[in-house]
Amino acid sequence: MKRFAIHVAFVAWGVDGGKRRPVIIISEKRRKDGVVFTLGITSKYNADSPYVKENYVEIVDWELSNLEKQSYIDAGRFLQIPIEAIDNAPTGYLSLRDRKTVEGIIRKLINR
Repeated sequence: MKRFAIHVAFVAWGVDGGKRRPVIIISEKRRKDGVVFTLGITSKYNADSPYVKENYVEIVDWELSNLEKQSYIDAGRFLQIPIEAIDNAPTGYLSLRDRKTVEGIIRKLINR
């Protein structure tokens, strides 16, 4: 998996919850336990509360990234996803402009 590639993955929450969602690969290498660091993508900006929206960053070149509609990066936290929960083939890649945005998000999350 390449950094800044967009893949579809099963994103789990809670004990029994989760669904297939687009994610951005942050780490090309997986950890020894098979986990890959990613950031989530959403298109449901208008449906979320102002508090949740504070963590969203617009993907400017969403069409170039092969996304179906205007989408946003959830910059609130890294998602740690098992490699087997991520589809092997990418659906797209972030543009250079959006990659720079993600690099800023990564720095911000690491320095928290």
